[in-house]
Amino acid sequence: MNLKAIKERCEQAVPGQWRYDEGTLFVGAYFQDGGATSICEVNPKSTLWWNYAENNGRFIAGARTDLPALVSWIERAKGLLDLLLSEPFYLEAYAVNIQEEARKLLAELES
Repeated sequence: MNLKAIKERCEQAVPGQWRYDEGTLFVGAYFQDGGATSICEVNPKSTLWWNYAENNGRFIAGARTDLPALVSWIERAKGLLDLLLSEPFYLEAYAVNIQEEARKLLAELES
């Protein structure tokens, strides 16, 4: 997995709050100044796929915040793993901090 490339794609995506407008089949980005732009149209080719259209729209809109949050979490978890794999004498001095960080990471997954 190329986490750096995923992070770059997140940073290059249209900024703003992405939202799926139910009924229109559009995912749009909404900006603080009141402006908006279309990100994509969720267009089912047949009624067979219609039920997926709304779920896909919500998934795409959620990706704008979900993916950067996930990348950040993975980076923090990787840092913790790197620390755990470092020299044993280093771990003893920071064992409490490592446990606290691990608890925070786990709590974020459960929330």
